[in-house]
Amino acid sequence: MENLRAADPLERRTPLPESWRPVRDRRAKPRMPRVNMLLVGPGDVVEKVLDTIAPGVRTPVASWRPGELFVLPLTTSIGTMIFRDVDALTLSDQRLLLDWLERVAGRTQVVSTVSAPLMPRVEAGTFLDVLYYRLNTIYMDVTDQRGLPWDR
Repeated sequence: MENLRAADPLERRTPLPESWRPVRDRRAKPRMPRVNMLLVGPGDVVEKVLDTIAPGVRTPVASWRPGELFVLPLTTSIGTMIFRDVDALTLSDQRLLLDWLERVAGRTQVVSTVSAPLMPRVEAGTFLDVLYYRLNTIYMDVTDQRGLPWDR
């Protein structure tokens, strides 16, 4: 019988033979999980946060910002999509984005930015509530910069 070893908490509950355990490459760079993120704060600070997380996002990366034609990429071609100032989207563009999110679920991470909280727009009916909750799996308000890496 093969030697069973309990290396981590899950394996202690269900020990697996050594030959069944996945090999972990310790040289592999950590990646951000594929969860959608909403960054709230001044543009310059939000850009610093985007620069900070850039090495961990999945590639290829595409982006959109107000003033550009709102064209969503193919559902199989993008690892990360960045929407700057997502609050500038019209209601029809918000509906297109919501439909696109349904089609890319689990394959594309979406990072959105706004300069002010979106909840007042959601409550006023000018931003789709379903879209709001789809975009903010991680909600990061960087309005107060104290404690952020570049503030040390």
